[in-house]
Amino acid sequence: ENSGSRSTSITVKVPKPPTEQVTVKQKNRLLADSIATNIQSAVRGTTVETTAVTTTATATTATSVDVFTPLTTPALEMLMASREESMSTQSSLVISDGDSNVLRLFMVLRRTGPVATAMAQIYIHLTKVGDEGIKEYCKNTLGYTNREYNNIFSATEMKIFEDSWDPLKQDVTLLYKLHVRVCGLAKFGDPKWTTPADTIEYMLYNAKMERNILAHDVVSLTKENVSRTFAKLIVIFSTIFNKVSEIIGKRLDQENDIFIKSLEDILNATISCPTWEKCQQFLKFAKEEELNRLIKLARKDLLHLHDKIKFISPITWGLHTEQSTLMIDKIFTDLDMKKKDIAVKLEELLGLSQVVILQGLNGSGKSVIVRKLFHSWCTNNHQIDKLDDCDIIVPIQCPYIRSKDLVTYLKEELLSNALHDVQYEKVVSALQDARLIFIIDAWDEATLLAKKIVFESFAKFPGARFLITSRPEFSKDLERDIEAHSWGMKVVEINILGFNEENQNEYIKKMFLSMSESSILSQVETKKSLN
Repeated sequence: ENSGSRSTSITVKVPKPPTEQVTVKQKNRLLADSIATNIQSAVRGTTVETTAVTTTATATTATSVDVFTPLTTPALEMLMASREESMSTQSSLVISDGDSNVLRLFMVLRRTGPVATAMAQIYIHLTKVGDEGIKEYCKNTLGYTNREYNNIFSATEMKIFEDSWDPLKQDVTLLYKLHVRVCGLAKFGDPKWTTPADTIEYMLYNAKMERNILAHDVVSLTKENVSRTFAKLIVIFSTIFNKVSEIIGKRLDQENDIFIKSLEDILNATISCPTWEKCQQFLKFAKEEELNRLIKLARKDLLHLHDKIKFISPITWGLHTEQSTLMIDKIFTDLDMKKKDIAVKLEELLGLSQVVILQGLNGSGKSVIVRKLFHSWCTNNHQIDKLDDCDIIVPIQCPYIRSKDLVTYLKEELLSNALHDVQYEKVVSALQDARLIFIIDAWDEATLLAKKIVFESFAKFPGARFLITSRPEFSKDLERDIEAHSWGMKVVEINILGFNEENQNEYIKKMFLSMSESSILSQVETKKSLN
């Protein structure tokens, strides 16, 4: 394969495939002539036939490519682990055929590679950003606030915009983000980006997904895998170039031909050890980058939830507004908790074991503890052990769960923004390296769906921490279930006893002081509205 004795090129198959020596230019024209028919077949759910044509022989090999189905393989960790020892000395490194094919895909998808270059060219043709720069365009034309702009772009990306901005030097992830935001295409969140069709939006999304798959899932690839992926990318970008041509009124045949030729050259390139080292660095960086992006968006989702539940009503039957708008941090007072006969402080609760069951009678303060922990994480409170180490908190309120499974709950309810462009089957793997704490409230009132989701959480995230609140009569069965499933998790039961006499008095003082402040603020707001 690497000897150079055989040269392979890629094109889309036409009804009468060539059986003679074919030039690159002829193959490009065949591709252009057949794109419309092939892409419409793909939209209808059929597959696109691709043919690998040898330029030195008459033999052809056909493989089937579905433009709308990303190629997936096992987890990235296996790749990294299998290569860790051999990478210790470059001289001892042996690159297998499977490794060399991974490298070919890396060369296509890396920064300044053919895919990134094509996306940069498309950005240049479609961008609405003028001389004012990306930041000013987002603020002045799109109306973004500073907070919105900072949430969309990372500090590194913003620095790139402010320094020597050159789209041709950027990677696929940033270019895709710019296509979504500043190129006049469908708005962020529009189903057009993820709905299978021959649109610019969906084709760009597919290209970005190939990069994500390489970063997270690829272990080894056969020559057929690579040929199929390259053929898929040819269809994707030929479609995009044709559609962009219609928008700008200028043919982009030359850009398309260069893209195809680049893929053919890479398919026949000789792979070297330094290239493998760069590939490993790319895979590691890409995975960390994607995880950090997901954590940032997940925190944003959870802060929205926090805005809704940061208020509590200490008098559940109270009719006055000031009784139902008290901030939890204003009135929270320590509750007595014990592990057998040993007193336990809130600050150490999460560090006692991987699974902590907090049990107590109705009204003893279990749900208040849950809200306090969630509030502390959202407000970066550094006093509670293990919260600083947590990337994402997963709150589960058992009585109100309606999702059919854990993935649906995470993707559609809790982290809908963070997991928006993550496929359902990829949700668990996307979160696998994040440090998670599941806070599960009211196990004693759990629906069947809630119980299913909780047990799925144990099975799918065995490295996470869990805090579960329940009435005492339900705790033993839960502990037995956890042990019976052999998840290997240590369980600790903590009894919550409510307030001692001193804390009762403190709580009452805090509550009435907060109600008084709330009443004063309410009156001020009323006067402002009347004026």
